[in-house]
Amino acid sequence: AKWIRVVHCCDGDSRIVPNLMEFVQFLDCMYLKCRIDCVITSSGFDPVTIDMISQALNVPVNCMFITCPTSKFRHRLDKLGGVRV
Repeated sequence: AKWIRVVHCCDGDSRIVPNLMEFVQFLDCMYLKCRIDCVITSSGFDPVTIDMISQALNVPVNCMFITCPTSKFRHRLDKLGGVRV
């Protein structure tokens, strides 16, 4: 991939990970052949938000990756439209 976007969803219950922007900027500087951006959305992480991000960034859902969800994650993975874990 020549362009990677790190997307962080932070709704009213969560906050932005400390130093997230700096870490992404560091990675962008380290990997010169690849552009790495950070996108922060004020939506919760759910199937609707995944679809919104997919459309806004013009990236098919099955080309998107998520971290391994915790036991608190309230959505079934098969309802996320093909997002890869």
